[in-house]
Amino acid sequence: ISGASPAYHTTALTRLRDRYDGRVIDVRLTEKGGRFDYRFKVVGQDGKVVSVTMNARNGRLRGFLGF
Repeated sequence: ISGASPAYHTTALTRLRDRYDGRVIDVRLTEKGGRFDYRFKVVGQDGKVVSVTMNARNGRLRGFLGF
Protein backbone atom coordinates (compact mmCIF):
# COMPACT_ATOMS: atom_id res chain seq x y z
CA ILE A 1 0.00 0.00 0.00
CA SER A 2 1.58 3.18 -1.12
CA GLY A 3 2.81 5.23 1.79
CA ALA A 4 1.81 2.68 4.44
CA SER A 5 3.61 3.27 7.69
CA PRO A 6 5.68 0.63 9.50
CA ALA A 7 3.02 0.72 12.22
CA TYR A 8 0.47 -0.51 9.66
CA HIS A 9 2.66 -3.50 8.85
CA THR A 10 3.08 -4.21 12.57
CA THR A 11 -0.71 -4.23 12.94
CA ALA A 12 -0.97 -6.86 10.21
CA LEU A 13 1.63 -9.02 12.00
CA THR A 14 -0.27 -8.63 15.28
CA ARG A 15 -3.51 -9.76 13.64
CA LEU A 16 -1.78 -12.78 12.19
CA ARG A 17 -0.20 -13.74 15.51
CA ASP A 18 -3.59 -13.46 17.21
CA ARG A 19 -4.91 -16.15 14.86
CA TYR A 20 -1.92 -18.47 14.38
CA ASP A 21 0.47 -19.83 16.94
CA GLY A 22 3.86 -19.92 15.30
CA ARG A 23 6.87 -17.99 14.09
CA VAL A 24 6.64 -15.73 11.02
CA ILE A 25 9.59 -16.54 8.75
CA ASP A 26 8.66 -14.42 5.72
CA VAL A 27 6.23 -11.65 4.82
CA ARG A 28 5.62 -9.97 1.48
CA LEU A 29 3.27 -7.28 0.30
CA THR A 30 1.86 -8.14 -3.11
CA GLU A 31 -0.38 -6.29 -5.55
CA LYS A 32 -2.51 -7.68 -8.32
CA GLY A 33 -5.16 -5.68 -10.14
CA GLY A 34 -5.16 -2.98 -7.48
CA ARG A 35 -5.67 -5.50 -4.66
CA PHE A 36 -2.99 -5.58 -1.99
CA ASP A 37 -2.32 -8.69 0.08
CA TYR A 38 0.17 -9.70 2.71
CA ARG A 39 1.57 -13.20 2.24
CA PHE A 40 3.01 -14.68 5.39
CA LYS A 41 4.94 -17.90 5.86
CA VAL A 42 4.54 -19.23 9.37
CA VAL A 43 6.23 -22.19 11.08
CA GLY A 44 3.78 -23.76 13.53
CA GLN A 45 4.62 -25.38 16.85
CA ASP A 46 4.52 -28.75 15.05
CA GLY A 47 7.20 -27.61 12.58
CA LYS A 48 4.82 -27.39 9.60
CA VAL A 49 5.01 -24.33 7.37
CA VAL A 50 1.80 -22.61 6.30
CA SER A 51 1.27 -19.75 3.90
CA VAL A 52 -1.37 -17.24 4.98
CA THR A 53 -2.84 -14.55 2.73
CA MET A 54 -4.36 -11.46 4.34
CA ASN A 55 -6.10 -8.50 2.74
CA ALA A 56 -3.70 -5.61 3.38
CA ARG A 57 -6.45 -3.00 3.49
CA ASN A 58 -8.82 -4.53 6.04
CA GLY A 59 -6.90 -7.40 7.70
CA ARG A 60 -9.32 -10.13 6.60
CA LEU A 61 -7.83 -13.52 5.93
CA ARG A 62 -8.15 -14.64 2.32
CA GLY A 63 -6.87 -18.15 2.87
CA PHE A 64 -4.03 -20.39 3.84
CA LEU A 65 -2.08 -23.27 2.40
CA GLY A 66 -0.24 -25.90 4.42
CA PHE A 67 2.98 -27.45 3.20
